[in-house]
Amino acid sequence: FGTYIGGNSDDLVNDFQLLSNGCIVFTGYTKQITEVNGFLPNGSGTDVLFGRLKIPDSGAVQFELLDKYGGSGSDQGWGLLNLGDSVSIIVGQTSSANFPLGSAIPFQSVKNAGIDGFIAKIYNDGNTDHKASFVGGNDDDILVSVRPVVVNNRVAILGFGSTRSDDLATRNFNAGSFFSGSNSGGLDMMFVISDLDMSHKYYLSYIGGS
Repeated sequence: FGTYIGGNSDDLVNDFQLLSNGCIVFTGYTKQITEVNGFLPNGSGTDVLFGRLKIPDSGAVQFELLDKYGGSGSDQGWGLLNLGDSVSIIVGQTSSANFPLGSAIPFQSVKNAGIDGFIAKIYNDGNTDHKASFVGGNDDDILVSVRPVVVNNRVAILGFGSTRSDDLATRNFNAGSFFSGSNSGGLDMMFVISDLDMSHKYYLSYIGGS
């Protein structure tokens, strides 16, 4: 099968994951899609795109979810990780100071500059509960990929991207030798590792040269 995903303006799918039952979840960004069973808060302009395609053993493929997520600025989803079949972690970039973070306190609650990265935890079944955190400093920051890692025998999430900020709130849990606490010049890579609820930050480090 094949299908278009979009509305009457720009729409991109940047990452997807296959669930154990054969369904597909995906993320990207959109301006004008028509939501299907939408449950996430959204604003205006460009929003994060999140969707779920139901692929039955027989019969028609259909959109179970087609949703916009974001604030009043430009919000884009770049990377997606599934934790089992029920939870998705999305990373990306946002220019929205009011990007919806959920009700619990994240490790970074304020957007610091024009574009910040973000990490968000959402549910694949349309549950309205969600959680997110900004990741950024005094210049543009973006997260493009996300993977599971283990810290102190606990599963955590690692977001990877790039930064121009020279004031990231870096952290070096357990004094890892790979850590770099400062921007080495211009555009650096960066990574952040947090708990699954985005309440506690284990690492935030620069990676780069001059």
